[in-house]
Amino acid sequence: MSSETVCFVCTNKSEEECVDCNIQFCNNHKYFHKDEETGVCYPYTVEFVDGVGRIIRANRDIQPGEAIFREREMVVGPCRSSKPMCLGCCGKVDGTVLCSCSWPICTADCPQLYRHTKEECDIISIEDGSLRDTEHYYGILPLRVLLLPDDKLQYFLQFMDHGEEREDNFQDLVDLVRTRWKQAQFSEELIRRVEGVLDVNTVEHRVIGSESARGFLPITSLASHSCASNSIKDKSDSTWVTTRARIIIKKGEEVTFHYTGGLKGRFMRRPALREGWFFWCTCPRCSSPSELGSEISSLRCTKNNCQGTIRPVKPLQMNSVYRCEECSSEISALEAETKEKELTAKLENCYRNDTVALEQLLAESTDFHINHFLILIIKWLLITSWGREKGLENVVLPEETLERKVVFCRQYLSALDVLDPGLSHNRGLTLWELYSAHTFLINKRFQEERLSPVKFLDGLKESLDMVNQAAWCLQFNPENTSEYKVRQLATTAQENLKKTIQFFSTVLPVPSQ
Repeated sequence: MSSETVCFVCTNKSEEECVDCNIQFCNNHKYFHKDEETGVCYPYTVEFVDGVGRIIRANRDIQPGEAIFREREMVVGPCRSSKPMCLGCCGKVDGTVLCSCSWPICTADCPQLYRHTKEECDIISIEDGSLRDTEHYYGILPLRVLLLPDDKLQYFLQFMDHGEEREDNFQDLVDLVRTRWKQAQFSEELIRRVEGVLDVNTVEHRVIGSESARGFLPITSLASHSCASNSIKDKSDSTWVTTRARIIIKKGEEVTFHYTGGLKGRFMRRPALREGWFFWCTCPRCSSPSELGSEISSLRCTKNNCQGTIRPVKPLQMNSVYRCEECSSEISALEAETKEKELTAKLENCYRNDTVALEQLLAESTDFHINHFLILIIKWLLITSWGREKGLENVVLPEETLERKVVFCRQYLSALDVLDPGLSHNRGLTLWELYSAHTFLINKRFQEERLSPVKFLDGLKESLDMVNQAAWCLQFNPENTSEYKVRQLATTAQENLKKTIQFFSTVLPVPSQ
């Protein structure tokens, strides 16, 4: 069958051609190409790459913040290790409200109880008791996949499960579904395959006020990982998950996202990808000794007070030696990893708001680059304590401390500009902290007549640029999240700064030419 006659997503025969861009799709995947409400074509296509599988690629330039596609979760449910939760919304339960199957739900009128279908209800009602523990909950999501309509189930089963690489054969799940829940029509092989696909293809489903669940996103699951990804997830609309460009994505570039935290160092990040997703990442960041210039895994050479930067010579080899760029002295990978483990242990023994202990730890950590991820964690804890914690308000802090906060914010942003650039909540929150310290300092100095009106005006313009960027970075977050609340503060600050800048621009004399 020629490529012109098959669906752009799957191998099914094409049923329709887009009149706007000639993309072919089957009846099942029309709305993978077009927004079902607006009818607008999404700016991506799907390609098959040998050794990788299907990937998502931009078919035109996509601007930061622009929607690449939006989708609904095909299935949502508890994680394999989960506390009791509502079978509808996955929110908290206390065991006082029960479904007819005797499983707990949040309320009788939970708006998302449609996820707990009558068929599912009948199957799990065989269970006795009320408030179930984790061993019962992990079977809910696989059961929901097994009960999908055949066309959705077949699409789901196209994804990789890495069954040949697993030590866990999910026998506990097989016994739960086939024996305890009496669903022997589902083969052991199918149940194992379903859980394998879920294990490597589901994403976090956040529930405010409760622990996270997991969900399968049918388009997102096509996308590849990159440790310096170019897309974000917008969950500000409770009915949709929208994938947006975080930076400009050029036509022909692959659309990628993070499988695991992007601000982790190589000794944590790469093995986590191998263990959780069964591949060793070879993205441009993992292939770079300096991690694209971020230095987030780099050390400092303390031999004879050299102060050169120490990086892995062959970053794709986890046992690569580390070499100083200045004096060429080397340390083993084991020594480098041991340094990280020791600093991690010390950091874990500090209270997050104990700024004295954190500053002492920072001062002692001279063999780490200033942008090493553990150093950035210490700086972030200081950034979010100074000016925020009781007894550490801006008005009681020495100016030198606030100046250090400004420096730490700028250093943190320099790493984010490489690893988490563009439309990023991390950037937004850091910019807000930078604005807070910077604006307090210039106001204090102006009121004490230590800053001229002209310099004060320049400082206010810098503050406005900071909150403009912060508000832009934080624009796609659900209500009741900390990011949403900070954005509200930032937009208020924008208006106040504009008025103040306008006032001072009016009263100050125009500089002579």
